Amino acid sequence: MKTKNKIVICDGGDFPAISKICSQYACGIEVQGFYKLFSEQEIQAAEAAIAAPLSIFTPRFLHAPFCDLCPGSCDPLVREVARQRYKRACATATRLGMSGVIFHHGYAPNTSSFDEWIKRSTDFWLGLHEETGAKLHFYIENLLERSPELLGDLIRQMDHPLIGACLDVGHAHAYSTTPVLEWIQTLGETIHYVHLHDNFGQKDDHLGLGCGTIPVEIMIGELVAKAPEAYWAIETNEQGIHESFAWLASPANRVGVVDDEERLQRLRRAGVISGGTGRIDLQKLGRPRALAGPGDLLSQALQKDREESRY
Repeated sequence: MKTKNKIVICDGGDFPAISKICSQYACGIEVQGFYKLFSEQEIQAAEAAIAAPLSIFTPRFLHAPFCDLCPGSCDPLVREVARQRYKRACATATRLGMSGVIFHHGYAPNTSSFDEWIKRSTDFWLGLHEETGAKLHFYIENLLERSPELLGDLIRQMDHPLIGACLDVGHAHAYSTTPVLEWIQTLGETIHYVHLHDNFGQKDDHLGLGCGTIPVEIMIGELVAKAPEAYWAIETNEQGIHESFAWLASPANRVGVVDDEERLQRLRRAGVISGGTGRIDLQKLGRPRALAGPGDLLSQALQKDREESRY
């Protein structure tokens, strides 16, 4: 079973709005807005703006910059740019009391020798972790690669207790030729962090769980079995967050992942879960295969709960 401190919500760069939802569900948060800040002045201003409100959330994580960064590049100058950006992200994470940082590995399929890329990347990540201190957890995220072997081999080659895989299930489903379940089976306990969202296997839609074609029920079961200590980060828009929590909380899905009574009571107050059976009728919550509009029953119910919440 997951505990409340194992589930976090990604803020998508909108900390003020998503932090309120994190309070509603008593969750941790992944702060993502720093990926698009490049000047020292911008970074320091953003740190100052969220430091106090961020401090109430546990756990909390930072998504590092990723645009055009390639830590496994054969060009040492390119690797140095990545090192500087990531080093600054780690400084932000430390100042804001983050537990860890999510990084993209920067590999573009068919552009580099697999073995040489692994060697350069291993040296890069181990060196960066030593340079920035031993307390932060590094989570290396899959992106465009077609199979899990590249990331799995990298994590196992490093063999570092604080460096693990961030499995983005949406990326795996949209960009990979390997089923998501095989990603989980292959990576196993190297998975320390998961980005949870759904899509139709064509593009990275970031839909709520159960709103695409990922076999969510089986996937969740595999994650519980193969990577029981991993954090789960819901990475969708606001409606997708509520849809995902509704899915996770439903005994109808035979998962029962949301087992914290406080959360369940909030979902019941919102009308998302019936008090008697605890079941959810996903059809009643709006379209199960895509994002619904503002008139969707779930959106209305959760809006009512937000207005009544003490948070």
